[in-house]
Parts: sequence; structure tokens; C-alpha cells
Amino acid sequence: MIDSINDVYRKQIYEENNEISIYDYLSNLDNKTREYVLRLIISDWYKYIYISEKELFNDIIKNPNKLVEYCKEDLGLLSVFAIYEESSNFFSTTLIQKIIAIEKIDNSYIDDVMQCVNVFHVLDKMTYKFQYNFDSFNEYYIDYLQNSKKNKDFIYEYITGRIRNLFIINMNKYTEYVLKFMREYYKWNFYKSCSLNLDTHNKNQKRYLDMIERYPLNLLIDTSINDFEFLKSVIKDYLYNENFNKEQEKIESKQFLLNNTSEKFQKKLRIIKD
Repeated sequence: MIDSINDVYRKQIYEENNEISIYDYLSNLDNKTREYVLRLIISDWYKYIYISEKELFNDIIKNPNKLVEYCKEDLGLLSVFAIYEESSNFFSTTLIQKIIAIEKIDNSYIDDVMQCVNVFHVLDKMTYKFQYNFDSFNEYYIDYLQNSKKNKDFIYEYITGRIRNLFIINMNKYTEYVLKFMREYYKWNFYKSCSLNLDTHNKNQKRYLDMIERYPLNLLIDTSINDFEFLKSVIKDYLYNENFNKEQEKIESKQFLLNNTSEKFQKKLRIIKD
């Protein structure tokens, strides 16, 4: 993910400062930059208050520009109203949580309020937009595992749901992506069970491997659309194996697959020989 100017300043605001040092940081900025930073902090506070569904939200959004002016005159208000503390909570959320927040705001009247507070809010809408590519899937996955204390299964549920949406948006890309997920799922589990003799705790694994082996491609795609657990399983295994297995293991698993499956099967899954 490419950081916008908002994210560059957020790192200075929240990573390099705290609730005490933020006052010196703001005081040493020129007037134009100080106003931009204050508006960024306040807009992040609004985002956090809104997505947290706190009752006071409707009261604090009535005069956003006046609030900015008050904070310019008295930086202590950042502590009095817990503005800095709660805006930093937005910063510390995961990429996926930021994407969910921005999408929720974008689909409501609050989007205009955010734009009023900070004209660079539009950059957040561009940055925190779900990206349909494998590098992004892996980035969202690792970021969530590292930064969320909540239910770890959520990341699999969320990415699976977004992939299912891709079926409506772009059927060809959906087929391409799901084919890769299934190819990787089969490769790794075939390798682990047959070559390494490792047992699985997934009660459906044998059935899924059999489906991938026997079903024609069009039926596999239909199954992925209609069977959420199947799609989630192949995506979950892809994310884990792609990010936590060693490169040598990746080479060995693919070679084992090539040596122990038919050319017809390899052609169906579009397995390319190196």
C-alpha cells in the first residue's frame, strides 16, 4: 500500500509523539501546517467516534470548523475532549478496519463532514480502498494478524466475502483468482499428506481435495460461489502457506505436485512448469 501525505503525517503525529509531546510538535509547525495537522487529528477523531457509534457524535459534528478554531487557540482541548487519544485509536486500527471505516463513511452523509474538516480526506478514500490483487490480500492478512487482538478468523471471513463480491464485479478475474487459491490449496495439502505424512485437523480437507481433483473447472467455480466454507478454506490455506512457508518448501511442494499428478489435472488447474 502506498502512503498518502495524510499517512506520512500520521506517523509523525502518533508514532513519534504522545499525548504530552504533541503540544511541542504542533507549536513548532508553521501556521499552515499546524492547521492541516489539527484538521487531520480532528478528522481521525471524528472517524473513530463515528465507527465506534458513540452517542455524542451527532453533537460534535455540528460545527467542525469552529472546533478547529477552538483547538488552534487552545491546544489543551486535544486532551480535554480526548481528541488526540481517540484519533490515535483510529491510526492504530488494522488496514482492513480502516477500509471498513472509510467505506462506511463514504456511504453516508458523514463523508461531507469529513471533507469539510479536512480537504485531504479524499486521499484516505483512495488509500483505504480494498484492492483486488494478491499482494494486497497478503498485506491485509499480515497486518491484521500483527495488529488485531480480536477474532483472528475475521480476516478470512472478510477477504472471502470480498472475493465473492468480485464474482459480480468481474467474473473472469474471480475465476482467475479462485483457480489460484484452489491450485495452491491442492498443492500444499497434497504435498503435506502424501509426501510429509502430516495429518490435518480440517475435517473437510479430504472431501475438498477430492472435489478439486474430480470436478471439472466450471463446477469448481460454481461450488466456490455457493459454498462459502469451501471458498474460505482454500483462501485461508493460501494466505497461511504463502506467507509462512519457506521458499524451499514452495519449490518442493510444486515439484511434488508435478511429479505425482496427471498432465490433464495440471492443465485443468493451469499449473505451469518452471
